[in-house]
Amino acid sequence: MTAGSARAAMSKGPSVAVLRGVVIVAGAVLAGCSNRPAEQPADLVLRGGTVYTAGPGAGRASAVAVRGGRIAYVGDDAGAEPLAGPDTRVIELAGRTVAPGFQDSHMHPMSGGLRLLRCRLDGLEWPEQVASAMRE
Repeated sequence: MTAGSARAAMSKGPSVAVLRGVVIVAGAVLAGCSNRPAEQPADLVLRGGTVYTAGPGAGRASAVAVRGGRIAYVGDDAGAEPLAGPDTRVIELAGRTVAPGFQDSHMHPMSGGLRLLRCRLDGLEWPEQVASAMRE
């Protein structure tokens, strides 16, 4: 094959064999990128509500699955269904909303210190309890 004929063959595009190879590789890659949840059962499934995902372009979701203290799935109810095993706690949201959150515990030094100087009566129900707290 001459240099000219090789260039002419390449200008026509890739061969059928090359295209088949690309299709097979792409199919294998896409099969591994499935949007389906993993098969291992979740510890908790919340479904039937509105899940606020807070991500740009994240779309809508109605279910969340949690496994090992981590979010394992966010999506529609049908996608969460395979994650609900016999020991999974399933909460029907009945249209309620789930939003991300965190717990925060902190103290402001001045107000926290002043609170320690006061007689604490919160949570006491009986006069005897109040009297005992005031004696301390």
